Amino acid sequence: MLALAGAIFISGLNTSAGIEAIPDTLAAEQRWDVEVALDAPVSATRLESVVARIPHVTHVETWTSEPAALQSSGQVDVTTTYPDQGHGSLNVTTVPETSSVFVPPPVLEGRWLRSDDTNAMVLPQMMKNLLQGRRVGEATIQLAVGGKRTTWRVVGIVEELFAPTCPCVSRAGFDQVTGRTGQANIIRIVTDSHDAQTRMALGQMVRQTLTNAAIKVRYVRPLDWLTAVSTGHLSVLVVVFLLMASVMGVVGLIGLGSTMSTNVLERTREFGVMRAIGAPASIVRRVVVAEGVFTAALSCVVAVVVALLLTRVMDVGLGNLFLGAPLPFRFSTSALLVWAVAIVLGAILTTLAPGLSNSQRGGEKEEFFL
Repeated sequence: MLALAGAIFISGLNTSAGIEAIPDTLAAEQRWDVEVALDAPVSATRLESVVARIPHVTHVETWTSEPAALQSSGQVDVTTTYPDQGHGSLNVTTVPETSSVFVPPPVLEGRWLRSDDTNAMVLPQMMKNLLQGRRVGEATIQLAVGGKRTTWRVVGIVEELFAPTCPCVSRAGFDQVTGRTGQANIIRIVTDSHDAQTRMALGQMVRQTLTNAAIKVRYVRPLDWLTAVSTGHLSVLVVVFLLMASVMGVVGLIGLGSTMSTNVLERTREFGVMRAIGAPASIVRRVVVAEGVFTAALSCVVAVVVALLLTRVMDVGLGNLFLGAPLPFRFSTSALLVWAVAIVLGAILTTLAPGLSNSQRGGEKEEFFL
C-alpha cells in the first residue's frame, strides 16, 4: 500500500512537472506578448501603422485566421463549437513567410509550408486521423473556408501541444481561396518589457486605440493567459492524483502500525529475552521503530521504480487524450524527497506506540526470567 501510494504521489508530481514544462515550450514557439483578434478583416498596413504608435510596442505582425468546416460528400457542412467560440472550433491560419513571433513546431511527418505553396496545408497531430491512413504529401482534405468549398493537399503533420496554430496555409494559398489580399484579423504584438503587468496594460491600450479607430475588437489575450490555460487543463487531474496518494499513504501508515503491533505481540518472548539479558527498553523500542522505518524506506525504493513506469503511462495517456501528443517527461526529485521524509516520519510515529507497549511487556518478561 505504501509503495503504491508513493508511486502515485511521485508520478503525479512528475506529471505536474511535465505540465509546467509546457509554458516553456509555448514561450519558445510563441514569441509574442499580446494577441488581438478582430471581428472582421482590416487592411494589414493600416493595423500595423495604428498599433505601432502605441507606447511599449516594439514589433507588430498581422495574421489571418478564418473559420472552417470539414466537408463530406453528400452531407451538410456544420461547424460546431462551445459557447466560448474557441473550444471545438476549427480555423485555418495563414503564417507570414518571415514571421519573427512564431517558430514552426516540430514536423512529425512531411514538411513545413513554402512560399510557393498555393493549395498546401499543414495539420496538427490531433487531426492526423482525417488522413484515414493515406500518406502525407498525397492525401487531400476538403474544408469549407469563408463559405467556399476548398481542397487542400496535406504536406505535413506538426506537433502542437497547446494553443494550436494549425491547420496552416500559406498567404498565397489563402488569398487565392478567399480573394482577399493584404487584409488581416489577428495582430500579434511584442513589447519592450516581457512581463505580465506590461502585457495587461498594453492590451488595454491596444483595445482602446483600435476602438477609437473604428476597428471592432473580438478579444485581447496576453501570452500569460495562454500559459495559464495550458497548465489549468491538466492541473485538476494532478490534484486528484495527489489527494488519492495522500489518502492511500495514511491508510498504508495505519496498516503499518497495525502490522507492527501484531508483530510485537508475536515476538513478546523474544523481546523479553532481550530485556532479561540486559537490553534496555530504549534499545527494544529502537528495534521496533527501525523495522518500521526500514519497511517505509523499502516502499520508497519500490515506489520510485513503479513511478517511472506510471509517469510514462500518465504522460502518454493524458497527453494524447487532451493534447494529441505525450507530455514532456520530467522526474521530480523534490517529490521523492517529500514523500520519503513524510513516510519515514509517519513510520516512526505509527511504530512508536507498539514500541512503547513492547518495552512495558518486556519489563514484565524480565521479572519473570529473573
